[in-house]
Amino acid sequence: MIILTILKWIGIVVLIVLGLILGLILLLLFVPFRYKVSVAHPAMGEKIKYGFRVSWALRFLSVKKKLDEERIVLRILGIPIFKMNDKKNETEEADEIIIDEEKAAKKEEKEQQKAIKIEEKAIKKEEKEARQEEKIQIREEKREAKRRKKEGYVPEPVREPSAFEKFVKKIKDKVNGIKKKILDTLAKIRLVFRKISVIIEFVRDKTTKSVFKKLMKETVKLIKYVGPKKIKGQLCFGTGDPSSTGMILAGVSLCPAVYKKGVSVTPDFEEKCITGYGDVYGRIRIIYFVRLAIRVYFDKEFRRTYKRLKKINREVK
Repeated sequence: MIILTILKWIGIVVLIVLGLILGLILLLLFVPFRYKVSVAHPAMGEKIKYGFRVSWALRFLSVKKKLDEERIVLRILGIPIFKMNDKKNETEEADEIIIDEEKAAKKEEKEQQKAIKIEEKAIKKEEKEARQEEKIQIREEKREAKRRKKEGYVPEPVREPSAFEKFVKKIKDKVNGIKKKILDTLAKIRLVFRKISVIIEFVRDKTTKSVFKKLMKETVKLIKYVGPKKIKGQLCFGTGDPSSTGMILAGVSLCPAVYKKGVSVTPDFEEKCITGYGDVYGRIRIIYFVRLAIRVYFDKEFRRTYKRLKKINREVK
């Protein structure tokens, strides 16, 4: 009875753990990551400022950078966990880098001195071995000279090639070199044309065209999905010349984002200026990318095209 009770509680704990893991996975898949990107240009000649915030699960997890700060802060439940580009941290890191560089320089100097000593020993050893080999060689030459002298050996005179023979040999070497270069160039040209023909055949294939259309369609959908859902901003600009300001305004008017609610564009036909700010908001769910990966992976045409592309890549290399 006790064993059954223990097993029952173990089973309950395991089910609770599995339920928590499943719940966390579902949260990651379906709860969106929300983002906000802010850009501001306060006045002419000033630096453009930017900031952003990425949050998840009602800001349970968030990463934020303010417009007026270079610091990036990671928070969990509003509590700062990690900071980047913090001036204090940068100073400490710089001090650590200087100390590490000094240590590395000292270590490198010791290693260089050690390497110099080892090299000097090796040079001395090589010189000693060379002197010994030279002595042995001189001894052998003397012994060989004595033997030849006893046998009455007379060395045959070495015949030097004539100027004409040298000229003919030089011409032959040049002709052979030119011939080799021509053959190598022709082989490279044939290889290039073969690669081009294989690529053209792959591009013209019906399956490749179908896969390309599908990928383009999915890419457009992905851009629309990842893109901002809400835009707010204000822009005031002027060149000092009414005609050029009007031309710029005409070009800006072609952008669909200008007509969204919360967006204001004001031209200044008298003064030269460019000021403004902008905020974009959006959200992304991981489940979208999971579904996209599954669609692409189980598409027969895509898999066939991918295998063929790998084969072509090996042939081209």
